[in-house]
Amino acid sequence: MKNNPFQMISIALLSVLFFTTIFTLTGVENNSNAANVSVHTWAGALLLIGAAVHLKHKSTWIKSVLSRPTKTLPRRTRQNRAVALGMVIMGVMCTLTGVLGWISPIERITRLHTFSGVVMIFLIGAHMLLHWSWLIRNIRQLFSPPQNQAGFSPLETLSTEKK
Repeated sequence: MKNNPFQMISIALLSVLFFTTIFTLTGVENNSNAANVSVHTWAGALLLIGAAVHLKHKSTWIKSVLSRPTKTLPRRTRQNRAVALGMVIMGVMCTLTGVLGWISPIERITRLHTFSGVVMIFLIGAHMLLHWSWLIRNIRQLFSPPQNQAGFSPLETLSTEKK
């Protein structure tokens, strides 16, 4: 698969938003800092938009995997399908309880928001582990020097021409 800089940038932004949301979680739960609550809210909203873009980008894979019986899928794809489904369910629950808790902070809604958020954190971690080799390969590709048609980087080409 060709390296897509837009895709890598969007994944990087999703990761930053995800970790920003997590790091501000402590302050939100304790209501210790209004700025923390604001950052958590905005990061969560942007994370929702980023997740929607990611789902749209992967819509072909989603349709193909959901249209096939589970038993016919390879083990790794079944795992990915289960994790992705869990992330969608927890994401919807976290979003709805986040909006409801923002409108009317009721303790049960806040607890449900926290629970769904924590489960979603673990599912996102599992999702990243399932795609770890892909992530590392593409990050290396993104930061490696460009190569010409023969597979040599411009620096290697210059060094061989001088000899």
